[in-house]
Amino acid sequence: MNEHNSKIELPEGGELFDSSKVGPVKALLGLIGAVCLTATLILLFTFSRNGAGEPKLGDWASYSYLFAVTFFFTLAVGGLFWTILHHATNSGWGIVVRRQMENIAGLIPWVFVLMIPFFFSQVRDDLWEHEPLHRALVAKTEPKVAPTFEKDHEHWEHELAAWIGRADSARKLVAAGKASAGEVAQMTVRLKEAEAAVDELKAAEPTEASVRRKLQDKDNHLLTHKWDMYFHASKPRLIAYAIAFILMVGLLRNWSLTTDKVGGEKLFLRSRYWSCFFLLPFGVGFTFLVIDFLMALNYEWFSTMWGVYLFAGAALNSMALLIIVVTLFRENGYLRRVVSLEHYHLMGKLLFAFCVFWAYIAFSQFFLIWYANIAEETRFYLLRNAEWWNVASIVLVVGHFFIPFVILLWRPVKKNPLLISIVGVWCLLMHALDIYWIVIPERAPSLTAGTTPRLWSGEAVILDLIAFLGVGCTLAYIFLEKLKGVSLYPCRDPRLNESINVVN
Repeated sequence: MNEHNSKIELPEGGELFDSSKVGPVKALLGLIGAVCLTATLILLFTFSRNGAGEPKLGDWASYSYLFAVTFFFTLAVGGLFWTILHHATNSGWGIVVRRQMENIAGLIPWVFVLMIPFFFSQVRDDLWEHEPLHRALVAKTEPKVAPTFEKDHEHWEHELAAWIGRADSARKLVAAGKASAGEVAQMTVRLKEAEAAVDELKAAEPTEASVRRKLQDKDNHLLTHKWDMYFHASKPRLIAYAIAFILMVGLLRNWSLTTDKVGGEKLFLRSRYWSCFFLLPFGVGFTFLVIDFLMALNYEWFSTMWGVYLFAGAALNSMALLIIVVTLFRENGYLRRVVSLEHYHLMGKLLFAFCVFWAYIAFSQFFLIWYANIAEETRFYLLRNAEWWNVASIVLVVGHFFIPFVILLWRPVKKNPLLISIVGVWCLLMHALDIYWIVIPERAPSLTAGTTPRLWSGEAVILDLIAFLGVGCTLAYIFLEKLKGVSLYPCRDPRLNESINVVN
């Protein structure tokens, strides 16, 4: 046991953050966030082509905004994952850093507020081309429905009348009694065939809906069926995701803060109990959200490992962010009495574990697609191996896995706050590149498909930076604002002493 920490007397109300010390920094973050976010939103809703023609700044900025929102959403949802997992597994070591997990997860409601522009067609039509394509497909088939329906119905009536006539003729020949036994048997078989055909035709009477479906399937089978599966309900699902995630964040944070005031084990046990149930909506909600937002950028492409791939990156890099946040607090004189090098060692081991897990999932996804060699699946990697994206792929393999993997093998690195924080910053940079590599290659091919086809839009990088600063600085300002009036660690948690004196 760490005797030094075990004898420390902690303040009754925990450790409060003095926001006045970071007032200028918070003001600067708020200013940069407000300016950049406002500029991005103006571009999204004002400078957009809203139809045919060359793409404008707002069209390019739609992808920039999706990249920025997705990056910070994965970090926030990763904080929620670690909070839920901590409670569900009854983990004691991380009590002293759990409040920062909750603070990171507390950004989720604000990220969903930033997702509101994705409800508007000016933004949606640039990002998810299946929506305008589906509208065009429906509009294309609308004028065909009436004449085609009449033609199909005339053919159906003709066929039905013909088979009814054959059935009547067979009945008359059988009833006449003048035919031989062989002819009667033959006519009986024909009568049964005719009656079966009549029944089948009556059941298959064409309707306007069935004719439209047939025309749509003929024009674009994949678009029609994927629309039926999940595209048409993407907005209601986004609302459902927001409700589920905000509810989980709100309940866990409220129980944690209430425990700071009243103490006891009641809310501690309640958090543990409900976190076991929260794992299911968390996993399902996150998986379908990244499918709706990222995999649907190209409706023809699909991967059964997509949700796990994005989850691995979210868990890995939210742990990196947690390490950086804790280090910044310690460097400014906070958490020194409760967070020891043992906690850094444990967080470093989790960082190492998910670094390996991310690489395993990324390789598995690539290997399965490469081995199957299906055109719809390989298109994702072929596009990203064009022009300079091939370099980005190599940087991801080396930078996102091999470099942190080798460094984190060393125990002294994991027990050194400065070194492990540097590794955390590196992981966040690689995660930003990963999300950029997922979103941005779809931009130029989609926006320029009907004009002058292009694979890369180098001039739009400045829009990516503006959107990133707008979303990032705004959320950083909110994070600092949420620190007011609450302890930086759960000061009356039943297992606080166990966490302070952890040894591994």
